[in-house]
Amino acid sequence: MTSQCSLCGTVVALSALTEEHFLPRWISRAVAETPNIQLANDTAIRAGQLRVPACESCNARFGQTEERLSRGFRSPDGPLAFVSRAELSAWAAKVLWGFAVLENSLPANRRAGPASDPILPDEYRDLLSHLRDYVQSWSKGEDVDPASAFVFRAQAEPGDDFGYVDDPQAGVLGVRIGQWALIVCVADHCDQASLKREDYLSLGYLPVFTDLGSLELGPIQFSETCTWAFTVQRSRPPFPPKGHAFGYFDAEDHSEHLFWSLRRYGYNREQLLWPKTFLFNSDMSPRFVSLAATREWATLRRKGEL
Repeated sequence: MTSQCSLCGTVVALSALTEEHFLPRWISRAVAETPNIQLANDTAIRAGQLRVPACESCNARFGQTEERLSRGFRSPDGPLAFVSRAELSAWAAKVLWGFAVLENSLPANRRAGPASDPILPDEYRDLLSHLRDYVQSWSKGEDVDPASAFVFRAQAEPGDDFGYVDDPQAGVLGVRIGQWALIVCVADHCDQASLKREDYLSLGYLPVFTDLGSLELGPIQFSETCTWAFTVQRSRPPFPPKGHAFGYFDAEDHSEHLFWSLRRYGYNREQLLWPKTFLFNSDMSPRFVSLAATREWATLRRKGEL
């Protein structure tokens, strides 16, 4: 009997198939507690739970990438010192595709069950195809478009040393593991990484990716930083040609995505309307928010005092 590798599409014998973890198992070993990923319908997915059948070649190739990423997150040099932008883009596309396929199969409203629309509506099936084709191209050894990637130092302590935020529609993935936070914009030809401070400002965006390189991100700030990557990338079509212009800042779209990124911390939509930000002070200097302050704010919100 035969089956198809989910990553490269090759038909192989069932006995030759292995299991590929979309979020690698080393993440569970790198943090104090096995992390859960909260989906938009509040379903919790454990980091090692999402797996697909893959041929031995694809499993080995992605395994090599993940081993280098693992070393990077443990290294004082950070993950970008260990992987290329194209390799990183393929890895992020694999993770995004896995979660997008899952969210296309789960109801947005769990109480409504099968009567509910999926978390990721069917109109985004073209996006799923783009992500799958991109992953398959890299798995087959073909050249793929590189990603913009941004690395920040992250605050961490046992029990609060992991974070995951994504937007498959924008092609952006963010992961915070221990001392590092990594944000990847899949297949964008490194266009966002080439933007200068004046480019962001002229389009109405905050200069997050040019002014905050020295800021040590807490969990709320990490999620907001990912949201800024979502907002910038969503101003262009998915998988755009190289050099495609970015559009102007959309405050309503940004506020909505900030809510979805931060609702796990107890915020409502009204509290996160633009120009709310946790990244800059009123004079536009970087704003440091400690883990202790994050916990204090959460306590005050639960009491209705914030």
